[in-house]
Amino acid sequence: MGKIPDEATLEENSMELGKRGPNPFGADNMKQALSNILVRQQAKGGKISTCFECIPSSTHNYIRFAPQDVDQLLTLHNWAMTYTMCLLIKKL
Repeated sequence: MGKIPDEATLEENSMELGKRGPNPFGADNMKQALSNILVRQQAKGGKISTCFECIPSSTHNYIRFAPQDVDQLLTLHNWAMTYTMCLLIKKL
């Protein structure tokens, strides 16, 4: 095993992060990118494919589960197992 680095070594090798930017794959960012593509394509006199005329939007909502104790963790686990079994049975 290696030795634990001292504070000076950690400071020397640390990385400073800037402000967190917007999600590059968010719906708003995708709409702007699509708009940029369409403007450039039209400026070149090119045809616009109908597949690029769609408007990106969010399709899923995400829920963060943060169990506070073992009971909540077990409840979440049991719910996930039950839900998965229901999906599997539906496919049969």
